[in-house]
Amino acid sequence: MGLTVSALGNRWLRGPAVPRLLVALTLAVLTVGLFAGVQRFDVAEPQLLNNGDFAAAFAGWEVLGEETATTIEQGTLTIIAPDNRATRGVRQTIERSPAMQHLMLSAAIRHESVTKGDRPWQAMRLLLVPRDKTGRKMWELPHVAAQTAGDAGWHSVGTVFRFGSQVASMEVSAVLNQVAGTYQLRDLTLQVLTERPVFTAGRYLVTGLCLVALPWLLWPLLTAGRRRHWRAAVALMAVVILVGTQLPHSVKNLGRDVIEELVELWPDAPAPASSPKAGPGPEQKRAARNIAIGEAWWAGHGVGHVALFALLAGLTAGTWRRRPWWLLAGYLVAFALVAEVLQLLSMDRTAMPKDAGLNLAGVAAGLSAGVLLRQSWPRRPRDPDPPTA
Repeated sequence: MGLTVSALGNRWLRGPAVPRLLVALTLAVLTVGLFAGVQRFDVAEPQLLNNGDFAAAFAGWEVLGEETATTIEQGTLTIIAPDNRATRGVRQTIERSPAMQHLMLSAAIRHESVTKGDRPWQAMRLLLVPRDKTGRKMWELPHVAAQTAGDAGWHSVGTVFRFGSQVASMEVSAVLNQVAGTYQLRDLTLQVLTERPVFTAGRYLVTGLCLVALPWLLWPLLTAGRRRHWRAAVALMAVVILVGTQLPHSVKNLGRDVIEELVELWPDAPAPASSPKAGPGPEQKRAARNIAIGEAWWAGHGVGHVALFALLAGLTAGTWRRRPWWLLAGYLVAFALVAEVLQLLSMDRTAMPKDAGLNLAGVAAGLSAGVLLRQSWPRRPRDPDPPTA
């Protein structure tokens, strides 16, 4: 057994896959090093909010819910919700100029006994919600700086957002959204950031290296030989995944826009004639539809991660049927992690541990199914290696 494993290991180390794996991992390390070791942004405007430190009480802010539920003392905003029947907090709208591409929303927050709602958005929240020219809130774009429940002492939160030309204004809100509890906030800041030229140059350099290396990395999958079509399918899946990691949110959410338009065109079911109460109005129906579409979209986001990597892993197991599963697993795990890390190079996407976990779950599911299936496939006699091999 030991000799067999040793022989497989030596053969693998002499194969063409090892240098390609090392190059892929090197690109991932360079990407992480760039984002971890080089300061990305400079502050162009230190504060966009009117009365962000609450020194002038509620000046510039709109109070949501009962006014008695929200108080300010020595620059600290306190929101107390005894029940979950309403949204309580404050909000402020800021017009966006074309120069405002990167913005960072930050604050010091604490919360106590915040209950958990039935929906993810029923929670303690700090948001920067983009609006289009008609005033419609663009929930499909990133907008959450903090969203949680339970208890936590004072701690700092901060998130960088990138908004395109379709965003005309932004709404900052700090709320207890249909949950009970206590939420405190201070030093609320909305800053305009500019990307430093040295970081931009580094990002372009790493992106260029990835584009140059990609054909070389995929070339063994496209050359003539056994199971060429299977290998081409593996290469196609890898390209689809890598292209998907680089798509900006505006392109990624085109599918959601299409779904919303189709749902709007779908006729409502007529209310029963014997119903004593009037049904919900158009605004309530539209809000319910948007909530349902949003939840289905984010559920589909997770399913998509798992499905894509499961299909890739299944194809890989079917293509290299004589390779040990642990060797294929090593390649697939490396690819799943590298693909998530390279997402940092996109215009407005970020790498997330949760998404990396979904990728690995897909790899585990697809590889397990592929290995089980290939054990039941008939095996043809293997041709002997030529003497000079």
